[in-house]
Amino acid sequence: MCKKLIYLVSFVLVLGLTNNAFAEIPRDPNLVLYYSFEEVGKIVPDESGKGHDGAVCGDVTKCPSGIKYYGAAQFQGKRGPTGYSYLDLNGPDFPAQDIPKSAITLAVWVKCQNTGDHHATLNARTKPPDNTWIIHAEVRSGGNYRWLLRTYGATTIFDIQAGTVKWDEWTHYAGTYDKTTGKAVLYINGEVIEQRNIKNPPNIAAE
Repeated sequence: MCKKLIYLVSFVLVLGLTNNAFAEIPRDPNLVLYYSFEEVGKIVPDESGKGHDGAVCGDVTKCPSGIKYYGAAQFQGKRGPTGYSYLDLNGPDFPAQDIPKSAITLAVWVKCQNTGDHHATLNARTKPPDNTWIIHAEVRSGGNYRWLLRTYGATTIFDIQAGTVKWDEWTHYAGTYDKTTGKAVLYINGEVIEQRNIKNPPNIAAE
């Protein structure tokens, strides 16, 4: 039985996916990352075709209780001596051409227990000396969802914290941002939970 935290079941960084695109996801030319979690070992293979396999850190194991279209992985751990369990995407050497700058969609199936801590689906930061945390896509300990992006230099583009978490249930989380339209949107189970219109929308930090 899978216990503790189950998250990062699959997530994508791509603009404009549709709900009927399961079979085409790995071949979409705009796809940056795609993890089905059908295979979980020392690495979790990236099926986008770009080769960004995730190195397993901590206690990450294959979980049999996935959803219909995907496998699942169980990420166990909390703040303490052993740290968190996560996938290391080798951020310092991540190719610049694969880092979203003006538009992004991140989508993930999650199933979390209420452990009293936040459950991050993706965190990223810029290189030194800036070290800005630029992406927070989280299930929050307070019982809502967070979708946040920043620019280089730590200016927050938006920080959406909305919705109500249903612990121990599979939930589809998606966050989008498009500089051209100036819109940031948080979706839960396909429904718009909150939308922001960004004044003078900037690029996402990409260094």
